[in-house]
Amino acid sequence: MNGSMSELVYEIDGLFQVQRELGCTKTPLAYDITAACSGFVLGLVSAACHIRGGGFRNVLVIGADIISRIVDWTDRGTCILFGDAAGAVLVQACDAEEDGLLGFDLHSDGEGGRHLGAPINDDRTNDLLGSNGSVLDFPPKRSSYNCVQMNGKEVFRFAVRCVPQSIESALEKAGLTASSIDWLLLHQEECNFFGLLPLGIRCYWKLLKGSWGKKTTGVVSISVCCPCSSKGMGKALSIRSDQLQPNSHIANQRIIDAVATRLEFPQEKVISNLANYGNTSAASIPLALDEVVRSGKVKSGQTIATAGFGAGLTWGSAVIRWG
Repeated sequence: MNGSMSELVYEIDGLFQVQRELGCTKTPLAYDITAACSGFVLGLVSAACHIRGGGFRNVLVIGADIISRIVDWTDRGTCILFGDAAGAVLVQACDAEEDGLLGFDLHSDGEGGRHLGAPINDDRTNDLLGSNGSVLDFPPKRSSYNCVQMNGKEVFRFAVRCVPQSIESALEKAGLTASSIDWLLLHQEECNFFGLLPLGIRCYWKLLKGSWGKKTTGVVSISVCCPCSSKGMGKALSIRSDQLQPNSHIANQRIIDAVATRLEFPQEKVISNLANYGNTSAASIPLALDEVVRSGKVKSGQTIATAGFGAGLTWGSAVIRWG
């Protein structure tokens, strides 16, 4: 499954191209989750639900977005905030004592969509309509999208209010407290100037194909208990963005810092790579996770509180045990 802005970035068969390139076309289900910056967290939770209730054994969760296609490059207030990236984790079935998803909390608020998003230019209003309202033009005109528009002040207020509440709810469901969590990993949201110029990324299915099974890729795994499953194998895949070049910049982490402060979480345990890549939407969490796993910073058995939030407005949190 792919958590992204989907139609904004890929043609209708984008994820199915990934499926074909990986050679897993016989039985697996493939579908998109259109939740922008929250897409990866929703993907993790959906994967766990498929495993726990649907008998699935292995679910590949992808977070990938090409934001450079929908930013207004004449608006330095927004274009410099975003980056292009792709990441993935393999979620596997496991025994109950190894269950990796400890708790989660998901929300959306359509009223807040005006503060962050890419509004639709509905060209279909120009289609010729018949007397019964049916479209006479064929094929019908396809809707197009405006560039990303963001009210930074409102997004900041939304994030510092809703994200801590969501994380606390997920922790409560997991029977844990903020002080018992090893790491805090938030979506790398950016609302202010910081001078990062995203230069694009290769199609992420090519990245997946080129890296599948190689020992040089990062190890990223999350196991989820399935009552009828055998022990998870712990194999996984992670893809990094490798075509992003940061200019000199002043990194602004006000949202991340504010959320950590609300949760009374020490800064040394907050995972962040915002200064290197900017806001990469659904890819930001797996991208940051890959880096800390590669470096040995995050170790097997440690707990991570993670949250995605953004356009929609959507937000969600998950508490996971790594490894």
